[in-house]
Amino acid sequence: QIRTDEQNRLKRSAAMLTNMTPANAVVSLRQYTNVIECAKLLYFMQVAEQANIISELNQGTEADIKLAGNILREFKKIGKEITLPQAE
Repeated sequence: QIRTDEQNRLKRSAAMLTNMTPANAVVSLRQYTNVIECAKLLYFMQVAEQANIISELNQGTEADIKLAGNILREFKKIGKEITLPQAE
């Protein structure tokens, strides 16, 4: 389970990525050494934003395409593991 402070950090980072063009967001994602962290960032984005970034990766280099696949694989796992606090 992701702690609240980690969720807040991920939400802030995801918001920064979504304010970039997909190409610039991909450049930022390449900086991450942990594909699980990238997947967590996508978790906190809207579906359209996720799709734009994955699409941009899939149009890139062979390494970008591999990164997109790895992110999606981890994203599927993370969706089952992340539990958000219940709204009151």
